Amino acid sequence: MGMVKKYDSSGRLIHPEHDTIIEKIMIWLEEEKFSVERHDKETYSFSGVVIVGEEEFVNILLPEGKCDHIIIYADTINFSGLFVALPEEVTKKFLYDLRIALIHTHLLHKVHFDEENNLTGIQVRKLIYFDGLTKDRFFDIIYTILGAIELVCVKYLQFKDSLFQYSTRQYETNNIYK
Repeated sequence: MGMVKKYDSSGRLIHPEHDTIIEKIMIWLEEEKFSVERHDKETYSFSGVVIVGEEEFVNILLPEGKCDHIIIYADTINFSGLFVALPEEVTKKFLYDLRIALIHTHLLHKVHFDEENNLTGIQVRKLIYFDGLTKDRFFDIIYTILGAIELVCVKYLQFKDSLFQYSTRQYETNNIYK
């Protein structure tokens, strides 16, 4: 005979191990003086934002249907409008360089585009399975994600500077014979 499934008053499946995992994570975050804003999302047993610094935060999700892992992720700044006027080849070069750099972080990443196929943002994330969940691993993932977000920002600034230098050289070259 299989395990009897239990449901809460809203009809969501109850995973007893989820409460234990959430409690463990909340204790760790409290010990390290991080604050957490919990959010109610229907498809998750737990959803919250961990505030690490003034402008640094990561999201934690514990999917309801999957009872063996949590997801930790963060999104970059919104790039909307920043790549609109650029030729597609220039944006592709930035993305190739960025993806190569992100591969070395051992994080999953997802690139977001708008309806006109303009880059709008990047999300980096990592799954951690309960059997490998330790305080050290948990915080290592948080700091790796924050480092990856910083990497995206630095690569963007580097890209922006290269565009400025390129446009200045183009202007100087075009005006050399005038």
